[in-house]
Amino acid sequence: MGKKLQANSKAVEAKEGKERVKSAKAATQASNKEDKDWDDAGEGKKSKAQAKKAGKDEERAEAAARKIEAKKMAEMEDAAMANFGKKQAKPSVPKVTQAQRDQLREEEDKAHLALVEKKKKDAKREADQNDYASTVEVENVNRNDDLIDATG
Repeated sequence: MGKKLQANSKAVEAKEGKERVKSAKAATQASNKEDKDWDDAGEGKKSKAQAKKAGKDEERAEAAARKIEAKKMAEMEDAAMANFGKKQAKPSVPKVTQAQRDQLREEEDKAHLALVEKKKKDAKREADQNDYASTVEVENVNRNDDLIDATG
């Protein structure tokens, strides 16, 4: 005859504890699901028919906005195309007499000569008497005895 097997009491208790935790977890999940279902069917939510109607209303509003936008664009294009192919009026140029033309040419020549003279002067690095005097007549601040303090 064989030996009689006895169950380990600690193992049995652990198994029962795990089953209790598992059943409690399943119960909380079920209650959470039920609460969620009730919340979804609550007063704040729309039915499927109401949601569908609201969606169609939004689509109609968007379509109307697109239609208005297209109409504005068409009007702008028509306004732009109204002058297409037509000759543009050229701006009128005032008439200039021979004397006025000669005077303008002389003024341009004087300005050009002045520019050439200035470039030559800059190339030679010469200075006028006024320019030279302004650069030479600068006070030498290094010779002021008041600023030097040579006490040691």
